[in-house]
Amino acid sequence: MLLIYKSHGYDKFGQRTYMKYCNGAETFYTYEPQRRRLQGLKVNAGGRTIMDNAYTYDAVSNVLGVTNGAALPQSGKAGGQMSHSYTYDALYRLTGATGTYTGADSKTASYTLAMGYDNMHRITSKSQHLTQGNLQFDGTLNVGYDLTYTYGQEDGKKFQLDNVSDVNYRTEATPDESQKTRNSHAYEYDANGNLVYVNTGRTKKDGTTDEKTHERKLKWDEENRLLASDDDGFVTNYWYDADGERTVKTSGESEQVYVNSEFAGGRTNTARFSLYVSPYLVANQGGRYTKHIYIGSQRIVSKIGDFASYGAYPRRIEYAGNTYTLYYIATVRRQANRF
Repeated sequence: MLLIYKSHGYDKFGQRTYMKYCNGAETFYTYEPQRRRLQGLKVNAGGRTIMDNAYTYDAVSNVLGVTNGAALPQSGKAGGQMSHSYTYDALYRLTGATGTYTGADSKTASYTLAMGYDNMHRITSKSQHLTQGNLQFDGTLNVGYDLTYTYGQEDGKKFQLDNVSDVNYRTEATPDESQKTRNSHAYEYDANGNLVYVNTGRTKKDGTTDEKTHERKLKWDEENRLLASDDDGFVTNYWYDADGERTVKTSGESEQVYVNSEFAGGRTNTARFSLYVSPYLVANQGGRYTKHIYIGSQRIVSKIGDFASYGAYPRRIEYAGNTYTLYYIATVRRQANRF
C-alpha cells in the first residue's frame, strides 16, 4: 500500500490547519480571524522551512501581496525568497503586478505586469517583462512581450477576439528594437462562436510580412465539443463519453506531397495518445500513467509511473511459448462519480 500522508487537522470553521505527509513534510495554515481568508502558509521539510508565505488583502478581499519569508537555501538547493504585489482599478480589475525572487548561488529574478481595459471590460493590452540572473544559466536573461487586443465590430461579435498584435523579445543583452519579434494573430469563429481558425503572421527584419508562419484549425461537433485541431499538420483528435467527458485524445503527424502545386498524396502517423480513465487517472502510450490523489477536493499528489512499476495491478503475466507480456488491468467500477 502506498501511504501519502499521515495526518491532517481542521479548525472549528472546517478549514484545514495542518497536514503531514509520509515523507516528513508538514504544512501549516493560518487564517484571518474575521474574513477567514488564508493569511499564512508554512511548509517544513528536510529540517528546514522551505515556504513561509504571508498573504495580504484589500477591503474587498482582492489579493494585494504574497511574500515568502523562508530563509535562503544552501548552495545547490532549490527554493528561495519571493514577493508579489498586485494593483487594481476602481472596478477591481487587475491593472499591475510586480515580483522578485532571490535564491541560492546569486539567483535572482524580477518581473512587471501591466494590464489595460476598455469601457466594456475587454482586455486591450498586456505587457510583461522579466529579468533573471544565474537561473537557467550563468548571466542575465531578459524576456518580455507587449500584446494589443482588438475585437469584432459587428453586433453579437463585440466580445470575440479579432486580432492580437504581439511584440516579444528574448535576449541576454539589454533589449532594443532590433531584437524584437513582431507577430499578428488573427481569429475566426463559426456561427456558434466557437474558434475555428487562428493565423499567425510575422513581420520580418526587412519590413516585409510572412502572412502564414503558423496556422491552427479547429473542428467542433453539434454539442460544441472540440473534435480535432490541426497545428501546421500536427492533428489532434478527441473522443467523449455519453456524459460529454473527454475519454481519449490522439495526436498524429501528417506528411503531404505536392507536385506542381497539386496535392499528390500523404500519410498520417499516430504519434501519441492519452486515455482519460477518470478524473484521477490518465494513461498514455507506452504504458505511462499519471494518478492524481485527493483529500476532499484538494489534489495532494500526482504519481507518475508506468505499468512495469505499478505494482500488483496491472499484473504482468508471461505465457509459456510467448515472448510478449500481457497486461491485465483491474476492473474499474463507477460509484458516485469515483473510479
